[in-house]
Amino acid sequence: MDRPACAHQEEFDLITSEVRLHPLAVEDAIHAHQRPKLERYDDTLFVVLKPLLYMEQTSDIEAGELNLFLGADFVISVRHGQAGALTGVRRRIESDPDLLAAGPAGVLYAICEQVVDTYSQISHEVEHDLIALERKVFSGEHADVTADIYSLKREVLGFRTAQDPLVPVLEEIVKGRPAGRGHRLDRLLDRPHPARCPRRGRPAVNRPSDDP
Repeated sequence: MDRPACAHQEEFDLITSEVRLHPLAVEDAIHAHQRPKLERYDDTLFVVLKPLLYMEQTSDIEAGELNLFLGADFVISVRHGQAGALTGVRRRIESDPDLLAAGPAGVLYAICEQVVDTYSQISHEVEHDLIALERKVFSGEHADVTADIYSLKREVLGFRTAQDPLVPVLEEIVKGRPAGRGHRLDRLLDRPHPARCPRRGRPAVNRPSDDP
């Protein structure tokens, strides 16, 4: 199940009690502001990811937070911010027999796939903004680009701040650290990744959504 952070506290308390989530992990999920990480509490895997959202009008990059609890037969997500809506992930899993058969591991794979794809898409947007700034600088119009330079710098720093701590977590997942009852990823990791396939035109960017 997927719940935004604003979900009713009583409902979340009932869920955590039912599946016996570790209180420290629950506290991290509720209060947010966590760095990307992967931790195991008995038979439950706790994963924190940082999905991104590219704001087209301002070229700003907004980082959200996605907290995942994975057990042998359940996945619970707690989302902070607009980035990281999982509606598309649900459709992706339901249309892929391999992901469905993988259980919670398939859900983790699909979520990580969406997060990584969004990072790739936003890197293209940053590159596009850089090219546009270069053209403006060398256009000969003598326009003041100081504000544009600082905006691009903020954009790049925001991307790097989110990306750098995420890489070790994804490496741990690829190495098979989540392996265990209900968390097998080996077959899924051998699959070709959609991001490596050629795409035409500029990729679609993860935009604000009202989806839960």
